[in-house]
Amino acid sequence: MGKDRNIYEDMSMVNVALKILEETKKPDTIVNLAAEVFKRKGIEKVDPQDYIQFEIDFMLSGYFICCAEDKEGTRLWDLKYRQNSKLLNQDKTYIDVVDEVFSEDALKYEMQEELLAQDDEEVLDEDEEEADDDDAIYDAIEEDEEDYDDFEDLSDEDDEDYDEDEDDEFDDL
Repeated sequence: MGKDRNIYEDMSMVNVALKILEETKKPDTIVNLAAEVFKRKGIEKVDPQDYIQFEIDFMLSGYFICCAEDKEGTRLWDLKYRQNSKLLNQDKTYIDVVDEVFSEDALKYEMQEELLAQDDEEVLDEDEEEADDDDAIYDAIEEDEEDYDDFEDLSDEDDEDYDEDEDDEFDDL
């Protein structure tokens, strides 16, 4: 291998973007960063899927942060470790709004989960109580059936001892 070897060829696109931002020492748009990444990797014809994958990997990597907007309103990205969070929140109201919305939504979601969990526990407790009540009812029914069975046994015995002539005696009265 000669000295003309491309050092960026074996690097991931995210790592190339990291290197670019470290070298330039200033924020840039994701479009400009992507163009420079593909240029340095020696990719002349960019497939739209490759660009989309770069954006996804770029955003999910956690190394970069949106820190400002240029004159056209395009977001500028920089290395996260270079940005002061206090400076970031001073004039960037959209960041504050996103944080507030997320916090409120997260709080609502957590509260809903807690309520659902409590409801589930209450339902389980109620189900257990109902099951206990049902067991008691079934036990009482079984006891009643046993008593009834005993009663039937007695009435069968009485039937055997029954004499019709005795009834006739009462009819005459």
